[in-house]
Amino acid sequence: MALAQMEYAARRGIALDQEPQRQRRQRSMVFALLSVAYFMSFVQRVALSVVAAELAEELHIGTVELGLMSSAFFVAYAAAQPVVGILSDLFGPMIVVSCCLCLGTIGTWMFAASRSMTTAFAGRILIGAGLSGIFIPGVKVITMLYDADKFASVNGLFLALGNAGAVLGTAPMAWLASAAGWRCSFAIIGVLLTALTVLCWAMSRAQRPQATDGNPGGPRRGAGRTLGTLRVFLHDRNLWLMSLFMFARYGSQTAFQGLWGIPHIMSIYQVSREQAAAAVMMIGLGYIINAPLVGRLADRLSRLGGDAFRARRAILACTTGAYALTWIPIVLLPGRLSMGALYVLLFTMGLGASSGGLGFAIVKDQYPPEAAGSATSAVNIMSIIGASAIPPIVGVLIHKASEAGAGIGAVYGVSLWPCLVAGVCAWLAAMLLRNDSALTDFRKFSNVNTIRQDIL
Repeated sequence: MALAQMEYAARRGIALDQEPQRQRRQRSMVFALLSVAYFMSFVQRVALSVVAAELAEELHIGTVELGLMSSAFFVAYAAAQPVVGILSDLFGPMIVVSCCLCLGTIGTWMFAASRSMTTAFAGRILIGAGLSGIFIPGVKVITMLYDADKFASVNGLFLALGNAGAVLGTAPMAWLASAAGWRCSFAIIGVLLTALTVLCWAMSRAQRPQATDGNPGGPRRGAGRTLGTLRVFLHDRNLWLMSLFMFARYGSQTAFQGLWGIPHIMSIYQVSREQAAAAVMMIGLGYIINAPLVGRLADRLSRLGGDAFRARRAILACTTGAYALTWIPIVLLPGRLSMGALYVLLFTMGLGASSGGLGFAIVKDQYPPEAAGSATSAVNIMSIIGASAIPPIVGVLIHKASEAGAGIGAVYGVSLWPCLVAGVCAWLAAMLLRNDSALTDFRKFSNVNTIRQDIL
């Protein structure tokens, strides 16, 4: 692993030399920039829910249009994922991150200045496409710069720092929007993204990839190898299960945390936007507290027992079961809980959702290095598709229930049923995972050693 890290560093300009202190400092700088970029991505994912009411009033749009606008981010995000992986291999992760951040920054300014549904929708598409270029390069850097037995811990920290943006994008964003307005709030986000883009670009220029005699043009894969990899993916039961897990778990979480949670709480509990946002913020707090802990626990159990898959699956199944249970009172007993109990419930939801990063670790270990990135990207795409599919479904159900004259509790109770079903599906998918490595099947369709030379 150390040799692979040094070779990758030489190819991508990440200086893993014989100076331990310099090595650690440079690695920390790269990790910090990627974490801040991922943090800003999550701010953008959930901030729309905070300004939904003002946005709908000013642009004259309804719940269906709001759902579509939320989905625009995730559709663009998912569509750009395959391209991001390829570009990261060709040009290096930091160059891809800086260019994608530039695109997201343009989208943010466009959204802040929008005067119509069309302009706002286009801005959200650019934001989603731009901020899609952070997670996959980040995981790529973590995979190459950290040992395998630390992957779950470091990746858990990366996810926790990113989800801290979901905390900032709820209650603090609500306070900012109330004080300065939603346009000024997104303009401030645009300023921060502009500064971050400049920093990432400076880092990418300082770490320009060095050409090698053996492979000056970057990695090249033949059509036969690509087809062989696709065949293995299509026949991999665990990959399908993890894709279902990510679709259902993240889609349902985004429907509530990213769009409908604040309107739901404001309507049922008759509280202010700031109070509702503070309650939804508990999901993010639970996530960022527990994500590093479940990662470290999984790594420690795997070292003690020697079976990383069993440890990760057990934690994933238990926490996802708790996540599914939190939907029962939200869907079946809307408004019956006190605000204090609701805070505890949503914090528990965040704790249960925080183990999602273990899914990426499970997929990564199922494949050799030359296919692990593609497999991880495929699973991540399904999570984004879930986030783009479930919120508008909830929006349509809210619209239909409202037109039918249902009470406010019945409107949100009926409309959030897809989230409860999705939570149960995610738990079942985690329970059905089995320890079948795809490495053997992969070798039937590709020359592993040759591809490894191309990548490194």
